[in-house]
Amino acid sequence: MKLPLDINSLGIAALQDGSRRATRFKGLVLAIGGVLFVSANFVTVKYVLSGYNIFTFLPLWFLSAALATTVWIIVSRLPWRAQLRRNLGPLVAMGLANGVAAALIFSGLNYLDPSVTAFLARSGALYSIILGYTVLGERFSRRCLLGMVLILLGVGVITYSSGAAQLVGILLVLVGYVFTSLNYLFGKQVTKSTNPVVLIWARSVGSLVVAIVIAAASGRFELHLSVPHLCVLVLGALIGPFLGQMLCFYSMRYIGLSELEIMRATQPLIVLIYSLVFLGMLPTLRQGIGGAVVVMGVLLLVGSRPVERMEIASPD
Repeated sequence: MKLPLDINSLGIAALQDGSRRATRFKGLVLAIGGVLFVSANFVTVKYVLSGYNIFTFLPLWFLSAALATTVWIIVSRLPWRAQLRRNLGPLVAMGLANGVAAALIFSGLNYLDPSVTAFLARSGALYSIILGYTVLGERFSRRCLLGMVLILLGVGVITYSSGAAQLVGILLVLVGYVFTSLNYLFGKQVTKSTNPVVLIWARSVGSLVVAIVIAAASGRFELHLSVPHLCVLVLGALIGPFLGQMLCFYSMRYIGLSELEIMRATQPLIVLIYSLVFLGMLPTLRQGIGGAVVVMGVLLLVGSRPVERMEIASPD
């Protein structure tokens, strides 16, 4: 007599379900770690800029990140040459776009509270949607349009409630995240065939080139010894551009991009806590309300898009 339930099939299904849950949990842990580390950028950079001007800071920041990534590639013996040759164009474009973005965003951070900058950073989701529509042929849903309206409304509230001196910083940050979206667009083209560490290395080296050009053109590179600021600079470059980004890239093996974006939506809250603990800084009430509206808009945007998993090259 044949049983109506196949015990073996049930066992296999249970194992597969458990494996999927374990995989997703691993991805979420990696994403949370990545967001925690990347969020530290806003605070570490704000502190370092009190000791070094932007033209000195940028080359030192990306030099530290590039050196850390180079050491990792050498120690782990990654086949970076073949990957670099195969995807040279997009990787160069990604690095240059990231360098311009960083120069604009960190210059804006000079004028702003780190948590306000983190709220404005979420506007990058809006730019990604627009690029997806214009370049990749994606369509807008009603929920997506509502999210876009909320982001614009939140940014408007932050701008209206900020002082005249902060308006320059807001403009720099908003334009900077346009280039950040371009950076991700170029990176998306090569993630299936490029190891995350090689992606980070290309971003760091390309950004270093941009930083050197900016510093040379300004003639204001002033290297002086300030031990606390220099230590925080090197530590921040290791935590954010290197380790934080690497964890985010690796998380995309196990979870969808939408899930990662939800994790990133918590970034302003994390930065707010960092700012209060390490710098004693908080946004105004109106800026906080505007930031909350931006986050609501980002969550609507994320929920309106299909879950997508990023396939990236193995670390071997």
